[in-house]
Amino acid sequence: MDERLSAAAALFPPVEVGADIGANHGLLTCHLLATGKAKRMWATDLSADALGHARRNLRARGLDDRVTFAVGDGFSVITEPVQAAAILGMGGQTAAGIILSAPEDRLPAFLVLSTHTELSVARRSLYERGYEIREEALVYCGGRYYVLMQAERTPGAEMPDERTLFLGPGLMRLSTETYQAYLRKKLSAYEPSRTPEGIRRCQWLREEAERAAADSACSP
Repeated sequence: MDERLSAAAALFPPVEVGADIGANHGLLTCHLLATGKAKRMWATDLSADALGHARRNLRARGLDDRVTFAVGDGFSVITEPVQAAAILGMGGQTAAGIILSAPEDRLPAFLVLSTHTELSVARRSLYERGYEIREEALVYCGGRYYVLMQAERTPGAEMPDERTLFLGPGLMRLSTETYQAYLRKKLSAYEPSRTPEGIRRCQWLREEAERAAADSACSP
């Protein structure tokens, strides 16, 4: 369990039945079962080879009898309600597609989400399906930053504005050095852009960096 998976596990609520969508090696599933956060899990992946790796890891720990393995896309192969699901390690468009295409009766009360790209697209998809982002965490692992979010189904949750979807409603409560370094890195990626969207996002990042620095200076 690296920092990214540990952060995901911390955001995952205790459940009777959970799901790890895009389970890959199955280490998150292993951890949730071993620590008692989940009594049973679904481990799904598009790749049969990856799921075989997960099965071997879980069997080696004596946990495979509490897991249903399924090869397939998103929630389409899960045949019972789950209370929480993790969707990690994919692009924002892919994760959004999984969320938006899920049958209504298969969407869990909680989602734990982390995407490598297009965070605003992933965040928007959550609100479009009736979720509200409750918490976001930022970790630096393997030379890159990862944003993880916990979202809960909340009837009537209001869609945030574009600035908040881009910056992240949970991240905007942070002022740590790690967060400030993350903002600087994102700003350096957008500064060469001369498109209206790129210029607008640079302004948002500068404003947020100033806010985080001021809050950090005021902290005891």
